[in-house]
Amino acid sequence: MKTRLFLLVLTFACLVSTPAAFSQTAAAMMSDGELAKFIDDWPATVKWFEGRSQKATASPTGDLSTALFMNKDFEAFIGKRGWKLDRFSYVAGTVFSLMSVVTLERKNPELAKQFDDSIAEVEASDLSRAEKDQNIKDLNDAKKMALSVSSDKAYNQEELKLVRARYDEIAKAAGIDTK
Repeated sequence: MKTRLFLLVLTFACLVSTPAAFSQTAAAMMSDGELAKFIDDWPATVKWFEGRSQKATASPTGDLSTALFMNKDFEAFIGKRGWKLDRFSYVAGTVFSLMSVVTLERKNPELAKQFDDSIAEVEASDLSRAEKDQNIKDLNDAKKMALSVSSDKAYNQEELKLVRARYDEIAKAAGIDTK
C-alpha cells in the first residue's frame, strides 16, 4: 500500500508539474531555501494524499481521481504552507526529475564524474557564452544517453547541484530507501 501511495503521489507531482516545469524561466530557478522548505513540507503532503486516498477508498464509487486530484483542495492545503500551486509543482517536478538523474549518477559515479568534470572545464574556458551553452547542452545530452536518462529537458546545473547536495534528505522525506 505504501508503494502504491508513493507512486500516486509521484504521479500527481509529475502531472501537475509538467506544464509548470517547462514554463519557468531561468530567473525562477529553484533556490536552496525552496528545496529545504519542500523537504520539510513533503511528508505533510504525503499525509494529505493518504487522507484523500482513504476518503476515496471509503467512498461508494471509489473515485480515487476525484479525491486525489482536486486542485482547489490541494492548492488550499499547500497555500497554508506558504506555496503557490505553480511554484510547488515546479519544485516537486524538478526535485523528482533530478532525483532520478542523481540516482543514476550514484550508480555510475566515475562516468558521471567524467561528464561533470568536462562541464566544469567548459564553464572555466574562454569560450563565448553561446559556445559554452551549446557544449554544456551536448555534454548533458551525452550524459543522459550514457546514464540511460530519458528526457528532452535540459537540466539546470545549479538545481542539479542543490538536489545532489540534499539527495539523502530528499530521499528520507520521500520515503525512498537509498541503500
